[in-house]
Amino acid sequence: MGITFKFIAACALLAGTNSAFAVYKCQDASGKTSFQETPCAGSTQGGAISVKPASGQADPTAVQSGQEQLAKLKFDNAIEDATRKKLPMQGMTLDQLKRSMGTPSALNRTVTEGGKQRNQHVYYRQDGTWYVYTDETGRVTSFQSSQYVAPETKPKQACPTSDQIQTAETEASSIALPYAVRVEKLKRVEEMKRCK
Repeated sequence: MGITFKFIAACALLAGTNSAFAVYKCQDASGKTSFQETPCAGSTQGGAISVKPASGQADPTAVQSGQEQLAKLKFDNAIEDATRKKLPMQGMTLDQLKRSMGTPSALNRTVTEGGKQRNQHVYYRQDGTWYVYTDETGRVTSFQSSQYVAPETKPKQACPTSDQIQTAETEASSIALPYAVRVEKLKRVEEMKRCK
């Protein structure tokens, strides 16, 4: 199709500035569609189309309402994501926090100088300790965690068999080895014997 969207956009723009401007959609005998400023030739099908300008500015209250709905959807999705991951999130209610992290291991209450109550919900978990703070309305205001990092441990190797120990003893007792190498091999044999 020979439709050029730049041309259509230009026509729409011009139609908004000049109400006498017309756009014609024409189709020739081979089925090719074109848009033009002049009426369709006698051997082509088509005619004038109505090109209307944009309706103008959007209603500011509708825009604000749409933005608020979008923000709420994004917040709700973030809450659900945090709940799936069993994590706290600022702005969660107490019910959402409980659904996400369960019942706290401890609850510490504090009253500030201004008389406002602030709660610290403590969660002892395998991955560390979480401290979640809520305000007097029951909303999460902040949180922190002390993540537990397990020390690196080497995987335990299987103890050598008696045949492996006997082979190591034979190698360590070879008189062809230098004295220092023989001592190291004998130490290794003793380690092999102590393995449980």
